[in-house]
Amino acid sequence: MFCRNCGKEVAEQAVACMSCGLAPTNGNKFCWNCAAETNAAAIVCVKCGVPTKKSGRTVAPSQSSPVGEEQLVYPSDPPKDPVMMCVLSVLLVGLGQILLGQTAKGITLLVSVIFGGCIIGVLTFGLGLILVPVIWLGSGIDAYKIATKLKGGTPVRKWEFF
Repeated sequence: MFCRNCGKEVAEQAVACMSCGLAPTNGNKFCWNCAAETNAAAIVCVKCGVPTKKSGRTVAPSQSSPVGEEQLVYPSDPPKDPVMMCVLSVLLVGLGQILLGQTAKGITLLVSVIFGGCIIGVLTFGLGLILVPVIWLGSGIDAYKIATKLKGGTPVRKWEFF
């Protein structure tokens, strides 16, 4: 990965570029993939064709990342508010995760509440309903923590919790 501010190579998980001291994902002067100069208004790099922003997108499996073949979710520009993501995940379980770019995780949380609340609740004569508030509150806390990491400029894995 290359710094969008100065074009120097930086580690995928870097919060700041060691050459210019700025967050490497928030600039618009250089391509993050090939370090070619970019037009600030461009949506793709004209040299390599990748989107000029990695916001809310995941790294393609062919690219190497510090977590192996797992995909990463990168900070958005502007960053999403952690409190708002928490509120949205409490209103509809998994919505905050979906908006942060952890789509599969958000959908899984939503299905878990539906499955836990309906099917397991009926099969266990109501005992399965204990899972619903646990998943519900956990979803809100998770959305807040993940949004805080992303707001701080740290990429997260697509299935990372808290």
